[in-house]
Amino acid sequence: MYDPQIGFALLRSDRLALGELAALRRLIRDSLDPTAPDSPLRTVLKGIECSRSQLIDQLPENRLAELCSCGLLVESGQRVFSPFRAHLVEGFVIVTDPASAGRPRSTWYLDPLCEGPQLARLLIRRIASRGLDMGCGCGVLSLVMSSFCDHVIGVDINPRAVEFSRFNSVLNGIANVTFMESDLFNSLRGQEFDLIVFNSPTNKEGDDYRDLLESGEPLLARFFSNLGNHLRPDGYCQVNLAMNDYTESRFVDRLATWIRAGERDLRALTMVCKRHKNDDGGTWKRGWATFWRGSSFLSEVDWPYHLLTATPSPLELSQLVLRLLENHELLNSQRHLPQLTWSEGLCCILPWKQTLGLWDVPLAQVPDEVALLASTKPLSFSGAKHLDIWIGLCLQKGLLGVL
Repeated sequence: MYDPQIGFALLRSDRLALGELAALRRLIRDSLDPTAPDSPLRTVLKGIECSRSQLIDQLPENRLAELCSCGLLVESGQRVFSPFRAHLVEGFVIVTDPASAGRPRSTWYLDPLCEGPQLARLLIRRIASRGLDMGCGCGVLSLVMSSFCDHVIGVDINPRAVEFSRFNSVLNGIANVTFMESDLFNSLRGQEFDLIVFNSPTNKEGDDYRDLLESGEPLLARFFSNLGNHLRPDGYCQVNLAMNDYTESRFVDRLATWIRAGERDLRALTMVCKRHKNDDGGTWKRGWATFWRGSSFLSEVDWPYHLLTATPSPLELSQLVLRLLENHELLNSQRHLPQLTWSEGLCCILPWKQTLGLWDVPLAQVPDEVALLASTKPLSFSGAKHLDIWIGLCLQKGLLGVL
């Protein structure tokens, strides 16, 4: 019943009226609500086929026909399946491809939302005029940005991605987002943005191009050499990327070369969530990097943000990221820090990862009177007090600094 190769199926919002799409959005959103009971529609949108009769019993009249008309569901005899997966992200219904799980996939296969919801929580949420979602994929970051940007442009070299993004924006009734095909900044000459987001298609391929989701480091070189021309003076750029430190070349040094090629000074702080040693002696890392204008410095901190609990709100995390950037500017300039209160929204630090939250301070080096807090469970801070004590003691002992 399923296509042997995924990434070919298309969505068609133009086959339904806006009122019909709005009704489908409410229906899908209610079905995907984590507090809602299991239902046939929820089951099929999560990848398990069900019988036609089950769906007819659940759905209002004509809804099954509408779901099939736009391509979300496919009827095969008395069985119904979906070639896609639907997700609920901050109230938006997001439709994209399923995980490939080793199956062959087409050239135009879309990211199955492996990291999108997590990255959306880390966006800097300032009220902004213009936002850019580079490599928009299914449009999840574009739609989240639409809630705090006056207008968002989403671009992707993959024409199928552009169509999916348009479908998701129309399905969610979002009018302040525009999607277009573009190879990085090629279609955006002369345009500047307050916030640029890039969930870059890089993984463990190094310099080698594999496909559109593993495009290799040359893509990053082209992006960063042009970034300064499109970022407003007070703007931010946030990038999800893979980084390779080779025995003869560090990623941060290559990054500095790409930025210099753009003739605009940029600062960057990369929050590294994963790292491991390669067989050749190098190190592979994945992180969330933030860039902004200013005299150049490039820093890294270890932060396992992929393990964050659901407790901190996206706005609290945004404040946390901004505070972290401010503190690293001060650390880099070797100015006195009057306080280090950046604990807003950070409810849990994970001692089993052997790091001190946002700065790479091993627990073994943390003063005993503070380390006792971690004796039986993850450290929880209801406010800034305990965390500030910890940071203050670490500063006194010289354990904090820019990597």
